[in-house]
Amino acid sequence: MGKRSALNFKIDNHVKHNALNEVNPIQVGSYTIDYVFKSLVSSERFINIFDDFSSVRTTLSLIDSNFQYDLFKFASEGTNYILKIAVYSSDNCLENEFNTLKQLSVKCYGLAPLPILYDRIHDSADTCIMITSYENSDSFTNLSTGDLAYNLGTIANTLSFIHEKTEISQSQETTDLLNRFSEISDYESNLDSDTYNEYMNIHLYTECSDFVARLKSDISSSISSLNENKTCICHTDLSRSRILYREGNVKFINWQDSFVLDMYFDVAFTLFNLGIYDTDLGEIFIEKYHSSHGNLGGISLDDFKTKLTTYTDIVYKLVLVKIISNHFYENIVYGNERTTKYVRLDRIYECLRKLVARDYPNDLNRCDKLFINF
Repeated sequence: MGKRSALNFKIDNHVKHNALNEVNPIQVGSYTIDYVFKSLVSSERFINIFDDFSSVRTTLSLIDSNFQYDLFKFASEGTNYILKIAVYSSDNCLENEFNTLKQLSVKCYGLAPLPILYDRIHDSADTCIMITSYENSDSFTNLSTGDLAYNLGTIANTLSFIHEKTEISQSQETTDLLNRFSEISDYESNLDSDTYNEYMNIHLYTECSDFVARLKSDISSSISSLNENKTCICHTDLSRSRILYREGNVKFINWQDSFVLDMYFDVAFTLFNLGIYDTDLGEIFIEKYHSSHGNLGGISLDDFKTKLTTYTDIVYKLVLVKIISNHFYENIVYGNERTTKYVRLDRIYECLRKLVARDYPNDLNRCDKLFINF
């Protein structure tokens, strides 16, 4: 992975001045409780499974909202469930997650939420819903870095087990992967016209948009030259908030951006999303993953790392496209209501900043302005 070096830029210093005064923001989603409940009871699949409508209605509450879906929690007959709701699209992330969870429930039972139902409701908004089991566990967002370090072997072992058990003789879904990341930065399509016009006036928007366009071009050129190794189900967004911990075990959630890819993609994504790329913890993660995977064909650890470097050099650009885009979306939609969201994006940038400096030195300053001084 190369020689590690210290960074002058540290997010922790930025947090002290910009994030610690945040009050708990009011979580605002795209759907009202009444609308969500009406959508549920208009679904025949929902009615066939749940009949405690009174409990569902009184316990239905918004947990989080992002640019793909709104996330709710509800209870029925004393059992809690997770509900995701979104507008249907041809590459529906909720349907993709549901299909992935069905496979994982058979091949890797207990390592991901159980899928309950998916349905497309043909209403005026073309709503779709997905319901899974509720996992009563802490995410590593709520735990310390020490906790993450202590359990890093378990996380690496779990990821390698999923990759090993879901290995499939199928071409990589790299086109779908590229399309998903390209859609993230398609601001004009994702925002209404008034919001988009406001977007155009945001500080650094034009400069960063040009940079994102160059990143996507470079990604397309590089990814086409990769040789396939072992394809399997890859999460691609395994951050601290998507890893749950309970009684010494971990479980991975939020599989909406999963694809069939070479396993090296997922290892690279995880290094960046956990903020451990090119660190001692990253080295531990790689070594644990390599030693626990039972079907690597005898590849040595050194050769594994060499191949992984080819993927990290591409994946960091995909991650950079995503965090730049999400930073702008967060600003235009929520302003300063959810400061911790910026901190999470900034921490990822800290992890990959040295690669930006290496490959795009002329763009480093504008990226620093976005993630440090925005």
